[in-house]
This record gives sequence, C-alpha cells and structure tokens, in this order.
Amino acid sequence: LKSLELKPDNPTAHMNLGEIYLNLRLYENAIYHTLKSLKIQPDNPSAYINLSSIYKKTNNIPKAIESINYAIKLDTKNADAHLLSGRISLETGNSTKAEESLLKSIELNDLLAESHRYLSITYCTRGRYEDSITCIEKAIAIDANCSENKEVEAILKGKIKGEKSETPNGPRPDSTRNQRLRFPIALKRPVEEGLVKSLSELEYLNLEKRNFPTKGNARTSD
Repeated sequence: LKSLELKPDNPTAHMNLGEIYLNLRLYENAIYHTLKSLKIQPDNPSAYINLSSIYKKTNNIPKAIESINYAIKLDTKNADAHLLSGRISLETGNSTKAEESLLKSIELNDLLAESHRYLSITYCTRGRYEDSITCIEKAIAIDANCSENKEVEAILKGKIKGEKSETPNGPRPDSTRNQRLRFPIALKRPVEEGLVKSLSELEYLNLEKRNFPTKGNARTSD
C-alpha cells in the first residue's frame, strides 16, 4: 500500500497486492488490483496467472481458463502457467488435457514438485498407478519436506494395495471402477485377520517426533 501511495500506477505493486489479497481470501480486492495491474501492463503473463488463480478460488472456471490460456499465449514457455492449466483441467475432469499441460510444465521446468504431484494424481484417476507412484516419488525427491507430497504417496500406496487385494481374476464390479475415478478415497476394503487385536495393543505416539504426513497438534497410533 505504501508503494502504491508513492507510485499509484506501478503494475508490479498492484499485482503483488492482488496476490496478498488472494492469500487473505479477499477475492474482490484481489481481482481489482490484479486487473488494475493488467490495465497498466497488459502483456504480463504472471498477472494473468494470478488472475486465473483468483477466478479458480471463486469457482469462476470459465474466467480462470480464459485467463490462464491468455497467460500461455503471452509466454508459451512459462512452466507455472502450464501447471495451473493442468490443475484446472484435472479439477474439471479433463484428465487428458491435464496430463498434456502438466507434462509440458515438467518439460519446461523439471524441478517443479507441484507439477509432478498433480501429474501423479492425474495418472491415478486414469488407473495408471505405477506411473502415478513414479511421479510422486519424483515430487518427494525434489521437495522432501512437502507434507502434501507425502500424503499423496501414502494414499496412492494404500489404493494400489487395496486394488490388488480385490478381485484377482475377471472384471471388477462397476462400483470399483467408479471409485477409481474419484481420487483419492477408497470407501471399502477387506479387514485383515488380526487387525482389531493389533490395534488394541498399540500405544499412542506424539506425531511431532515422527516423520508422518500430518499437520497440527495430533496424536495417533503407530
């Protein structure tokens, strides 16, 4: 705000303020300042990426798609733009477009852990579990401290184990095929013998002292 008082027509200041408002979930303010930035500097792909993120947060998907497509038009080699395009496509159910965009993002910048993570999720929704594991392991190799990467890995491994424990031969029932499309949750799985007895014997552990993919002040069994 101080920067805008000194230079009210500074496009970078408006864009940065828009991003701050986005993080604060003040979306109307975020849109106003991002559009103000683009009015001053209409050829800035980063501002269009931010604008797309804001529209995505407000569930205005058509505007989000329009904005990210324009960002890519301005800078076809912007890995972040292709990443966001992939995320939007994945969340709107277009896994083919999501895969294409995320692969392009990785081609441009192989060190974006988020691109590998969302590609992993995309592969999972298409039943390509081994490819999905490979991608999430790459994401973890890039950013080992990201709890979201570890959470996705744990979910994927559990899902693959559940798939293998179900009908070994012949076609799976329709309910199983439908579950595959709804990443990442599996609602049914057989209970292993002795599970209840094993759980009753476990002691609680402080998660702050363990490398578990959890957040907050929580306690759980091993």
